[in-house]
Parts: sequence; structure tokens; C-alpha cells
Amino acid sequence: MGSAIDGASVPRRGGEDVAEAKARHEKVRASEVAQIAAYLWVTSTPARLPALPAKAGSAERGKALFDSVGCRACHVAVKGSTARRSEASPDRDYAPNLWNVGDKARPEWIYGWIKNPRAQWSETKMPDLRLSDEEAADVTAYLSTLKSGESYPTPPVYAAGERARLEALAEGGKKLVNKYGCFGCHLIKGFENAQKIATELTEHGRKDPRLLDFGDVRYFTEEPTHRETYANFVWTKLHTPRIFGYESVETRMPQFDFSDDEAIALLTFLKGQTGERARMPREVLPGLDGPKLAVLTGERFVFWNGCRNCHELERRGAVVRDLFTEDTQSYAPPIITGEGAKVQPGWLFGFLKGPTPLRPWLRIRMPTFHFADEDATRLVEYFAASSAKSFPYLTVEVPPPPPAKVKETIELFTALQCTKCHVVGKLAPNQDPASAAPDFLLAKRRLRPDWIPLWLRNPNALMEGTRMPSFWDPDPAAEAPHKAFGGDKAAQMEALRDLLMHLGEPGFELDGTKRRLATAPHRDGRRASNP
Repeated sequence: MGSAIDGASVPRRGGEDVAEAKARHEKVRASEVAQIAAYLWVTSTPARLPALPAKAGSAERGKALFDSVGCRACHVAVKGSTARRSEASPDRDYAPNLWNVGDKARPEWIYGWIKNPRAQWSETKMPDLRLSDEEAADVTAYLSTLKSGESYPTPPVYAAGERARLEALAEGGKKLVNKYGCFGCHLIKGFENAQKIATELTEHGRKDPRLLDFGDVRYFTEEPTHRETYANFVWTKLHTPRIFGYESVETRMPQFDFSDDEAIALLTFLKGQTGERARMPREVLPGLDGPKLAVLTGERFVFWNGCRNCHELERRGAVVRDLFTEDTQSYAPPIITGEGAKVQPGWLFGFLKGPTPLRPWLRIRMPTFHFADEDATRLVEYFAASSAKSFPYLTVEVPPPPPAKVKETIELFTALQCTKCHVVGKLAPNQDPASAAPDFLLAKRRLRPDWIPLWLRNPNALMEGTRMPSFWDPDPAAEAPHKAFGGDKAAQMEALRDLLMHLGEPGFELDGTKRRLATAPHRDGRRASNP
């Protein structure tokens, strides 16, 4: 196994060369790791794990599921991946690299985790993909094959008759957990109320460089007048924090392996931490009320939950789309820029709380995040605010048009061949799933009525790259695609909107679709009755 220690990034004692410093730190590291592991082991409690299904899973089917249902939007399973752990990373390392997860976790734990992540850890960001028992068993079988080939023998101190030695080792581990402040990020038994060990950063940007400890770092000691600056201190601290240690000072900040871009972003942030904002009168601060606050709060929530790992939102994200070809982009997660202008908040709230397939033929899944009502409302408000829509939403009723207008609209609808792509209840016989578009029956409770004519007028302006054609030429001199309503383009689009808002109701059926309407499932899974 390769060393995790860079000899040039740790402090050296007098006369030590890089190799000697590395060897000494590796020995210390091995001892400390053994002690911390012992403490975590003796203070842990057995997890309540569900039993594996009697029928063993298939690793081959599991890999197919891993590649298709959405796991790869967040995870990679490639040895040596250098992906940054950031939202919409090109290498999708937003979550742990699973290339050797079979070394770490037992099949029972993997199965329980992917079936219900929050049952194992209530604060996890991993959502629930609603895998069936069989699917979870298959994915478990696949993940269990991901191993490094390394051997991990159990240390002798963990043997049945060595409990006293293990507990003695754990005592040293407890002191190290306290020393390094592991509880600052992790929940660790025995440290539930421990105070964080790091420096207060609220006014860090005000620090005079003369008050910073540059240690014995040669770069600084060679030319202190020009090199001992705030920016140089923070830059070096972020890249190689342990190098600041010397005989009387031991550094504890971890090695985060920040990229230069990340270090610049953090340096800029820290320099701005002057504490002045708390002392400024509220009326002179930038406005962060109403829509601005909703967008700021929502963006943080979108980042935390990794929404852009699957979706494109405000021209960012959707890296998972590289798993699809040009011909299969319709199988990818949708672009959700402008979602607040498109969908009704009531529908969006319900969808976030309990996702249901809009296009059931897709293999990639919108996960269940088990949002609390407050969090789902926060996202709904974010989408509304980012689309400059009011919140709360006032329901707009679309009056049913008279029968003569309905007949003329259906003629237009048929001529435009809307159901060649769009589903009405379920796929038509022999319809290619790759060509299918969202179910028209969902429009009345899903879409904002005022959005539909805008979409029909210029689909590509609202969703760049959409396959939805534009039937109405924006040139006023251009003819409408049909003679209905005297060739009035606006009237045609509004008429289609009215039809969609009542489709499936008595008097609003389409020829050839009654059968599909009768068998189409309601949201609760019941079959619709024949209208």
C-alpha cells in the first residue's frame, strides 16, 4: 500500500532529510491510527441491519443497475480517481469512491444502506432510490465484488482473549480523538458535548501578519520582510498545514489536498471575515429579504442535496448526461432551469415529498430525499423566486371552453400529431420509449397555465436543445401551422392550453385514446374509470 504522507509537507527535526522525516511520521501515524481505531471499535454498538434476501443477488444485474438508476451521478468506482469532491464534479465524486467498498463493508451493511440510507444514518445526504429487495440484493452483490486485492488481516489485539490490551489501546485513542478534534466533523461516542479545537475565524481577515506564527518554514525565514504576508500564510496553511509545526508547536489541521482554485476561494473568503457585518446597521446591508433570500437559501439546499449532479439548473450541472448518447438524451434527467415558471407549486411540493415517475420508461430515477415539509417548501419557494414568480401560488382556474371550440382544438391537436411523442395515460401500441414525451394527463395538475403558451411559442428558448418542435413561426407575416381559429397563432396556443387543462374529462377525450385513458394509473396507483 502507498504512503499517505508527503515528506516535504511535514515538519523536520534538525538534520533530518525528507526521507527520514517521512519515515518518522509514518511510524507515528501507524501508532495513532491503531489507537483511534481501537477506541472507535470498543465504543461502537452493533448496527440493526436487515437480513439479506434468501435468493442471492446477481453482480451482473447489479452493475447494470448501478450504471443506470442514478448511482453514477454521485459516485465513481474507479481506482485512483482524482476527482474533486464538489457539486457536479466532472468525475462525479460528490460521494465516496466505491472502487474498493468490498474491502470495507460487509454485504449485510451494504444491503441495509442502499435499501434505506437514513435508517443507518439520519443525517446522510444519500437519498433513497426505492430499490426493491431484489434490486438491492443485485447492487449489493456487485458492490461486494469491488475490492483492492489487498489483504487486511485482523490485528492480534482484536482477538477474543485480548480485550484488556484493546481497551488500553483505546484509552490512547480517546486522547488522540480529543487532540485532533475528530468530533468537529464526526459524531463520536463520548464526545457529544466536546468543544471544537480550531481557531475562531469570524475576524480572521483582520489579523496582522506579525501576529501569525510562520514557524520554521524555510520559505518564510529566508526573506521574512516580503514573504511573511497574510495571503502567503493562508495559502501555505491550506496546502500544507502540518509544515508549520516545530518543537514547541504541534499543528493539528488536516491535509485537505485543496486545488489552487479552491485555496484561492477560501483565501478570499477568509480575508473577508472582518467581523464588520455584525457591527453594521441592518439598513445599510445588502437586501437579503423575500425572493433574494429564497434564492440564496435554495441554492445552498440545492448544493447540499446534489441536485445538479443529475439536473442542469441555471446552466450548471447535469454531468450525468455524459452517460447518454445524442440519441438517448431523452432518457437523461430533465433540465430544470425555469422550473418555478413551469410547474404549479402544489404539484412540485408533492413531487419533492414523494417522487412519482413522469416518464415511467426511464431507468434513471428521481430519488426520494424524505424532505421535511419545511425543506420541500424551501425548494418550492426557491424555484418560484428564481423564476420571478409569486409565492405562495394562487391557483388559476381555466374555464372549460364550449364544445364547438373543443372540437376545433382537437382538430388542431390531431393535425399537429402531438400524441406521436406525448403519452396520454400510457405508451401507445408500438410507441418507441426513446421518442416518448411527458404524459399529457399530468398537465392540469402539474403545469402553470400561463407557461404553456410560452412553451408552445418557442420551446428552445425555455429549454435549449429540446426535441420539442416549434410549430408557430415568430415572424408575424408567417402563416399558422393550421387554419383553426382563423389562423390566429395566439388563439391556437391558448386553445391547446385550455384543452390540456381539461384533458380526460367528459367531453375532452381524444379519438383513439379512450382505451389508454381507461387503463392509465392515477397518482395513487388506481386505474382510471372509463369516462
